[in-house]
Amino acid sequence: MELNYIPELSDELEFSKLSNSSYIVSSAQEKHYVKINQDTYNLILLIDGEKSLTEICVDFNQKYQREINPNTIANLLNNSLAQYGFLKGFAESIKPYQKPSYLKLSYQILNENAVSKSVKFFHFLFDKWIGILLVGFSLSIVAISLFSNLNLYQNFNLAESALVFISFATMSLLFHELGHATATSYFGINHGGIGIGFYLLTPVFYADVTGVWHLPKHKRIIVNLAGVYFELLFCSLVILCGTLLNSNSIVIVSITIFARTLFNLNPFLRSDGYWILADLLEVPNLMTNSSQKLNDVGKLILGEPLIWNSKDFFLFIYAILSHLVLALFLFYVLFVNQDSILLFPNRIVSLFINLQKGNFNVSFMSIFELLIPITLIFLAVRNVKSYVKILMK
Repeated sequence: MELNYIPELSDELEFSKLSNSSYIVSSAQEKHYVKINQDTYNLILLIDGEKSLTEICVDFNQKYQREINPNTIANLLNNSLAQYGFLKGFAESIKPYQKPSYLKLSYQILNENAVSKSVKFFHFLFDKWIGILLVGFSLSIVAISLFSNLNLYQNFNLAESALVFISFATMSLLFHELGHATATSYFGINHGGIGIGFYLLTPVFYADVTGVWHLPKHKRIIVNLAGVYFELLFCSLVILCGTLLNSNSIVIVSITIFARTLFNLNPFLRSDGYWILADLLEVPNLMTNSSQKLNDVGKLILGEPLIWNSKDFFLFIYAILSHLVLALFLFYVLFVNQDSILLFPNRIVSLFINLQKGNFNVSFMSIFELLIPITLIFLAVRNVKSYVKILMK
């Protein structure tokens, strides 16, 4: 990029203030959202399609009392902004939009138009008082049902309830993502479709609501909570139906689905709780940024200066807790419940033999015992792949 080059911003570029010193710049056409600092934001505002790089540099230094050179601006535009489609004339070098790396084998099942037609019917659920009343009523139903049927899960029969469980769990997950899309639409932001993929070996639905970065923090948090809100409404409705029909299978399935829904508030996996915490802290890449704090401590030990604010300390604590959760899981598997690993091959073989013979009397606890070693294997493979990539670099 020559110093006399005159850069020009893309037509569909949008900016949203993330905090007092950071912004989100996005290209709706390319579906890229990038966090930038105050200096980069000020610099971009000077790009008017008439000034050259040298002229922009002079204006920036004079206006903001800085001492950067044109080559620095050229590198920023060429190596960072151009690849996201933020500048005109770089179509061949634009980085294609990619779905999150943690989401595997994803596939869209409802396109944007189909979702858009559906969510309009649910906008009323985000009226303040309607929402408060429905949450209170639904929580009461779930709580009463839970304590009234606390021991039902011990006698759960997969043969009698498998179809019910799969059907209602699928509808609940779909309704969860519809909640995210509805909240996004309610706040006037465009959304994408709804799809299905795998996260931590578990099938999950997802909704494309990346446009919420244009919303203020409190509205982004409402969007993040909307999935749990919709599933709460769904589960309470199904529990009422199961109670009226005197169906224990429907009731226990609904309670189980709600328990899984609450697990979405876990901030240590990329679920709703994670994104809520990320929005509260205004840190888009929470895991990456918190892990960086651990690296900073290593630099401090080597004698490099360390200047942290309160948010940096919180990220450091979050990183410690994330590793602690993983360590506790490993301790449980390797020392408390070694049988989950040692007996895993036999249990898998036994499960398939029983299913082949038509014996479906499998409890939730036995399924849970199989998920523990599967999760451990997945984490081990993922970490090995990460270390291999580091070594290759």
